[in-house]
This record gives sequence, C-alpha cells and structure tokens, in this order.
Amino acid sequence: MISSMMRTFPSTERPWAVIADSIRQISDEQIGPQRGRQESRKYAKSGLSPETASAYVEALSRLMDNNKCYRDSELTLPQLANKLNISAHNLSEVLNTQLQQNFFDFINRYRVDEVKVKLADAAYAHVKILAVAFDAGFNSKTAFNTIFKNMTGYTPSEYRNQVLAQQ
Repeated sequence: MISSMMRTFPSTERPWAVIADSIRQISDEQIGPQRGRQESRKYAKSGLSPETASAYVEALSRLMDNNKCYRDSELTLPQLANKLNISAHNLSEVLNTQLQQNFFDFINRYRVDEVKVKLADAAYAHVKILAVAFDAGFNSKTAFNTIFKNMTGYTPSEYRNQVLAQQ
C-alpha cells in the first residue's frame, strides 16, 4: 500500500529536491505579510517604555565602556542583564529595538573596536594579532577573523599593515 503511494524518482532526482521545489512555489505575497505582522507584534505587549529603554541603553553603554564586560569570552545575555539589574528579555528587547543588533553583534562590535585601537597603536606592533583578539574577548581564531573581516572589510593583518603604514 505504502509503496504504491510513493513516487519513484529517477536516479538524478532526489525526494528532498521535490519538497524544496514545492516550498518555493509558495509566493512571497503569502508569507511576507505574515512575517511582518509577527515582527511588529514581537514586543507589542512589552511594558518597557521608550524612556526606560533609553535609560537602559545609557546604562549599558556606561557598563561596557567602564567595566569592559565584552572582554569576558564566556559572557552571556543573562549575565550582562544581571550586571545591569534588568531582565534578559528587557535587555534583548533594548538591543533589538533601540540598537538594531542582537546580543552577539553588540558584544562583537565592542571587541572589534578594541582590537582596531590596539592594532593601530605602534606600541602593540610587536604583539601577535591573535593575542590582541583573545584579550578583547574572542575565544577562537576563526570566529575572530570572520567577525573582524565582516565588520571592517579587512583581515586583521591587512588592517594593521594599512593603519601602521599611514602613521
């Protein structure tokens, strides 16, 4: 019974390809409006006022600048929220709505900025780039190189060479 219901596929065609083609047939007009409604409703019931959100952004900025929390390679959203004495949900909402970033992009921006400052400093010219990255909170060479290149458009060594050559 089941075998009669199953379609036979030529050797070059795979069942998952047929499924993928079927999914592609669903138009953006059918999915798009639903996706927009979901995103706009994400924080619709939030009790976080714009004034409170702005205060949280300021407190977050001060904490990051003064305490350099981003240097902790194992920092999590709940840990950072705890340092601010706010809920992880509220911190996530502030990052998403006020700064248009997720937690990881926010933290990595601080890390990359610190690495850029040190790579541009002639006093750090003798320090290995990976050591600078680890000091800034990155915990893997691959993640660091990928994130740095995505945020700056240069590899770390290209960035260092270019900045030091301009001095």
